[in-house]
Amino acid sequence: VRGQRDEHLGPREEFGEIEVLIEPSSSFEVLVDTKIEKSEEVGSFIDSALYGLLDVLLVSGPFPVRDVRILLTDLKYDAVRSSRMAFRQAGRDAGRRAVAMIANA
Repeated sequence: VRGQRDEHLGPREEFGEIEVLIEPSSSFEVLVDTKIEKSEEVGSFIDSALYGLLDVLLVSGPFPVRDVRILLTDLKYDAVRSSRMAFRQAGRDAGRRAVAMIANA
């Protein structure tokens, strides 16, 4: 599932894009692919994206989505336009897409 935030908001722009793999599991797990660079800035973007994803998954529909393994496989950012809020919104977008896919399965 790909989540994205690419908005022009008046005098500023926001950009964040993530890709996550969500699969059934016996417990709830969140993992980050080792290919993603681990700088301090990227670490805050990862945290924000995962918080946004959980915002949606834990309150979706009549029941929260549980017992899944979430693997963050890709993260794209721009040095100027990216922010923690952009990644939180990208995570929410990925969560909404994941819930829609689960509901249609």
